[in-house]
This record gives sequence, structure tokens and C-alpha cells, in this order.
Amino acid sequence: MKKPAWVVDKERTRRAAAAETVWLFGLHAVRDALTNPARTKLRLVLTRNAADRLAQAVATAGIEPEIVDPRKFDAHVPLDPENVHQGAALEVKPLAWGKLADLAAAGPGKPLLVLLDRVTDPHNVGAVLR
Repeated sequence: MKKPAWVVDKERTRRAAAAETVWLFGLHAVRDALTNPARTKLRLVLTRNAADRLAQAVATAGIEPEIVDPRKFDAHVPLDPENVHQGAALEVKPLAWGKLADLAAAGPGKPLLVLLDRVTDPHNVGAVLR
């Protein structure tokens, strides 16, 4: 018996969503993701220098890093060449935050929600929060 088209489409959509991944890069972002138990970690690519600096976080995460030559780092990860990766990149599954409407619900005592995209200078984040 052949599956109905809507069942096949639903299964394809679920598989595609499960296949979605995100690359985090930079020492601080990778360190924080490695120590986050809610984060599903798939692939860690580090230079020897970055591995030394992130040794404790790598040990905590229990993931085996791929150590690569700094001159060939860009060949191992699908990052924009202009990204400042600092020799560290981690492929992860996106976090499940829930619905944005639930996070940004209005009313007294509700948390403030700030969404930032493509912030290149960390000082800009501080200015927004102040």
C-alpha cells in the first residue's frame, strides 16, 4: 500500500528540519556552546592553538575535535571567508526556544526581548543593552 502524499510530505519536512544545522564560530561562541548541555553538538573543527585555549570546554562537552592547519581552516568549514573564526567552529543543531510570541509576551514582569542580527562589534551589544 502506498503512503498518501500528505504523509510523505510530512516525513520529508521532518527529516529536512532534523538535518538543519548551524555553524557557530569564534572562541567565546564555541566555548559557550560546548558547555551548554541543551546544545546538540555535531562537529568541532579547531586549530591547535584554539584547541589548547578551549581544552576544558572540549573535555566538558565530550566531543572529539578535528584539528586542522590554520592555513587550511576555511577548507574544512562552510563559513564566509570574512568571518573571524579565531580557529574555532562548531556545527550544532539550533536550540528549541519555543514560540517567539511566548517569549515576547507583553505585560508587567515579562522579560525584555532584544533580537540582534549580524552584530560585528561586541561593544554595540553593550550599547543596546545599556
